Amino acid sequence: MPIFKNSSALRGFFYDFSIKGGYIVDVIISIIVAGGLGFCWAVRSLKKYSDSYFREKGKNLASKEDIAELTRIARAVEAEVRHIDRVEERRYELKYQACMDALEIVDSIFCHLEWTVPVEGSNGKNRIVTITSEDMPTQTVKASEVRRCHSNLQITCKNKEVLDQFNLLLFGGADNLPMTLLKFRKLIKEELQFEGELPKDERQIWFSGVFPELKQCKDGVAPTMSFMKLKFLSDE
Repeated sequence: MPIFKNSSALRGFFYDFSIKGGYIVDVIISIIVAGGLGFCWAVRSLKKYSDSYFREKGKNLASKEDIAELTRIARAVEAEVRHIDRVEERRYELKYQACMDALEIVDSIFCHLEWTVPVEGSNGKNRIVTITSEDMPTQTVKASEVRRCHSNLQITCKNKEVLDQFNLLLFGGADNLPMTLLKFRKLIKEELQFEGELPKDERQIWFSGVFPELKQCKDGVAPTMSFMKLKFLSDE
């Protein structure tokens, strides 16, 4: 493995050195053998010691080098993991804000559309009411905010369909607005890794505002206030 490349070379060096050193000592012994057995014994002892010493020394040095290299790699990996975590955390923050902004932008656009919706009357019968932008609270959004949201969705969302559905709601082309909005919200939930189901009833997908509708209580005196949820028109 690459990590032990230098260590293997180092161990090989000391091993070769010990063998060659032993050969050199043998030559010295052959040359000075006439000098006496005592001196030869001393030289042979030196040979034996040099073999074990250099082999052990090579192992120790190689081990220290391995540990140093492993430590360096471990620290590099740890630093890289911290960097990746910081990038992912920052990416999620940008993505979360972009998704929330996208929902608000879509809501602002819907408030400028005209809707024809069935509304339950006080007599229990439905009547068709046309809701125009003048009837709803004014919501405005700057073009620069839309562009920033669009860019952030593009660079942070892993699923490109999030941006595709946003474009459908933003620029038109959706066959069924309520279902497109519902799909867009579902994609955002998945992108943000949020759990839970979304309501599939069109009457619960979006409402334009809170309107007072007077209804008689059982005692026939006090009126009550109710929410009027607007139902999107479908192609049906």
